[in-house]
Amino acid sequence: MNSNTNSAKEYVLNLFKTHDIVIICERMHPEFTQYEFLMDIISDKRFITEVGNVFTEVGVSSLNPSLNTFLHTKNLSKEKQDEQILNYRRDLMWSVMWEPSNYTYLLESLYSLNNNLPAQNAVNLYPSDIPFNWKIADSLYIQTEVLPLIKYRDSIIASQVILQFDIIKNSSSSHKKALVIMNYRHAFNNNFYMKDGRLIKNVAWFLFKHYGNQVANVLLNSNWFDMKDNSLLVQKDKWDAAFVATGNKTSGFNFINTPFGKDSFDLWAPGNAGFTYQDVFTGFVFYNPIEAQKLISGVPGFLDSAYFDEFFRRYRLARFVPTNMKQHTEEEIAEWKKNPHDLERDINEKKERQLPNIDSLIKARNEWLK
Repeated sequence: MNSNTNSAKEYVLNLFKTHDIVIICERMHPEFTQYEFLMDIISDKRFITEVGNVFTEVGVSSLNPSLNTFLHTKNLSKEKQDEQILNYRRDLMWSVMWEPSNYTYLLESLYSLNNNLPAQNAVNLYPSDIPFNWKIADSLYIQTEVLPLIKYRDSIIASQVILQFDIIKNSSSSHKKALVIMNYRHAFNNNFYMKDGRLIKNVAWFLFKHYGNQVANVLLNSNWFDMKDNSLLVQKDKWDAAFVATGNKTSGFNFINTPFGKDSFDLWAPGNAGFTYQDVFTGFVFYNPIEAQKLISGVPGFLDSAYFDEFFRRYRLARFVPTNMKQHTEEEIAEWKKNPHDLERDINEKKERQLPNIDSLIKARNEWLK
């Protein structure tokens, strides 16, 4: 590792000196510590004064502008904050529930940050997924307004980002840059295509096409999954081993002119089309080794007696259910309603675990260090 390498935070903040948009390629959605890293960036004075905008893949765009009204409202009681955030969590996605706890942490942290800032410096948050409103949803709405859009989800997310960011660029606001948080392939740039030659127009594809070299995209150290859903580390564990050997210090760097950048791009499970990492990403940041990463799910208070009927109204409409639930019959739903406490506990309770197959990942990584 080059001794001149910046910390992960400094690297990302420095990218804003030469780019208007910095895309972070998120780890597995439930990984919690990545959002501690992101909030460390967002709460930095330089981000507050020079950037001020955050876009997320997670969260339907229909939450705008209500969400920012909440995030910019001063001195709400803790009870009112919790109530508002719980309402946003229930309406966050076009699925019945979004389990990762880190989005609650993001909203709580942004509210606290803004509450202590002058109004003109408050940070904006723009969830950018396909438009959706549970309050008007019925079966016709699901079939005609939602399901047809999922096929075009990347282009729709990108269009939401572009539309809002162009408004920002043309406004009188001093905040004219943005951090964009996208998961996995959605952050691959416009050079990327499939091994068989097919083009995948990811969110970042559209952003790079629209804004060109104003955009940078950054890979955050993470595990990935092969076609058989085996949890793996990139480059057969050697990258992670290199950071262990240097004390697991946070760091960030451009891929160009580094051995990392010249390595074959092996993050895409269906196979490489001859790419290196520098072909697909601007740079890389290392923050927390695999044993320090935490998968946390559960939203306290999400399901209660007052929300129970509405939860199952949505469940019946969408049949998009939490990952720890299977499809259930009407008879089983009726039994739940008689004894709801187990279901409430399952959904509401925070559950923390390590990465899948963590022991074998550590063992394989450490083989490089012998």
